[in-house]
Formats: sequence, C-alpha cells, structure tokens
Amino acid sequence: MPRLASPHTAAAANSSRCAKGFFHHDVFISYRVHADAAFAIQLCGELNAELDASRRQRLHAFLDRRCLIGGAEYAPQFQRALDGARVIVLCVSEDALADAKRIGPSSQGDSVLLEWEFSFRLFDQGKVEILPLFIGTCNDETDSFRTFNFGHVDPSLFPETPNPHPLSERSLTVRQLVTRVLSIQGVSVFPNQPENAVPRILATLEIWHSKHLTCATNPFPPTAPVESPKVELTIFNANASQSVTYYWNSFEGVETEYGVLGPLALGSVDTFQHHYWLARLGESDPNGDIVSFFDPSAEPVQTWTIS
Repeated sequence: MPRLASPHTAAAANSSRCAKGFFHHDVFISYRVHADAAFAIQLCGELNAELDASRRQRLHAFLDRRCLIGGAEYAPQFQRALDGARVIVLCVSEDALADAKRIGPSSQGDSVLLEWEFSFRLFDQGKVEILPLFIGTCNDETDSFRTFNFGHVDPSLFPETPNPHPLSERSLTVRQLVTRVLSIQGVSVFPNQPENAVPRILATLEIWHSKHLTCATNPFPPTAPVESPKVELTIFNANASQSVTYYWNSFEGVETEYGVLGPLALGSVDTFQHHYWLARLGESDPNGDIVSFFDPSAEPVQTWTIS
C-alpha cells in the first residue's frame, strides 16, 4: 500500500522537511521572541511574497512559528533548518542583545546565541551567507523611531564565557559571537519597516546562488541512489470540489509542476523510489496550500490519493 500522509505527519516522518514541506530554505530568520517577534513575522511575510524568477515559485523563509513541527523536539529541527538554509538573517536589536549580557556559567543557555554559533560554523564551511539586520528602537512616548545605536553596544560588556546551552560547541565566547556579528556589514532598519531589508536579503541570496549553483560541487547534492527503482504512479484527486496541482519536489527543494487534476480526476506519471511529490490546492498556484505529500516506495505500481 502507498504511504499517504498529511503535510505535518509527512514532515515528521522525513527529518529533512519543515512543516511547510521544504527541504531547503532560501532564508532562515533568527530572532529573539520577546524582542523582535513582530518584526520577524512581518519580514517573513514580505519574503514569502517574493517570486524567484529562476525557479518560477515563491521564496521560502523559515520562521519557527510557521515551520516547526508540533510534537517533535525543537532543537534538532532548528539545526536541520540552519543546515538547509542559503541565507541566514540575524535579527539584532538592543533588546535582543541585552539578554546575552546576563549569561553566566550557571545560566541555562541561550537559544538565539546557539543559532548564531551554528550559523557561523556553516558560514566558515562556505555553505551559507549571513546578513545581520540591525533593528532600531521605538519611543512609545513620542511615537518616534531611531536607528540601531552601535555606540550603545560595547562588546567588552558581554561575558567572556561560552554559551552554556547543552548543544553549544563552546568554540566561541558570548563576547566573541557578538563581536563577530557586529563586524559584518548588515542592514540598519526601523522596527516598523522590515520591508526595507528585503532588497538586501535578495541581493545576498543572489550571492549565494552565484557561488553555489555554478560550482561543480553543489552543497546540496541529490541523496537518492543513482539507480532508484522506477515507479508507475497513478494520482487520484479525491477532493470533490477543488482542483489540485502536483509537483515533483527535487532534492534541492525546487518544485516542478507536472499537472493539474480537477475534482475526482485521475492522472499518472513515471517516477522513482524516494523521488518526493507534493500537491497544492488550486490550478498552477505555487503559493497554494500543500494538502498532500507522497514518497514512492520500491513497488513498481503505486497509487497516490490526494484528499
């Protein structure tokens, strides 16, 4: 019998996927919840509305509240998401940095700093680009904004101790991490205008593409066996009122449209074992809701029912 699953159960079964069904993420947004959640949420929406003309589909930005799988352990999901990212955006505000100043050996550890650690490790390996967004502050009394004040951030005020998080490699101290972030040429942006950072993020993504998609060694090579068993796949749209579009989801996370099925319609395609497929609501809508995944087994003839 073919394996049928909802997006969430399929993502949980396949450790490389986020809850939205993506292996890889054009942008990973790292932020401190209590300080910059509203900014990060709006930025994610702005990025997801951008069209990647080369792939003819929307960009995908990883944001924890959209992409983490409920019921699964969070820390490994963050690590996999960072591993699958192309550009890592670090949301840096004075409020976000204030928490880092209070870290000590007896602290429980800091998840945001842990993301920064993993980000720099990947950057040093040549796998990602990092772009800090230096977020200004809002004066609630005067309803005015000011830019991020680098003069208020003295690296010497941060502890010269590693992040005590249990997953930290402890290769950098908190002070070294903050110093390294501040040394990168980022973007200064007001907290109510995350859209102003989008052009620079897209330019940074183009830098990633120029380095990796023209190289002989792709950092995200296909992982399926070269000689995967061939599969004759019949696809049935069991939805009685809506059309769906089915896509092949490559090992680089690129979706290629193969067909549209009307309500209660049948289709077919030749594929291979572990060549992943997904279905979106609507007709040729790359931003439609994902309603089903399918991961072919080795059986030569299979059926995928989209409900």
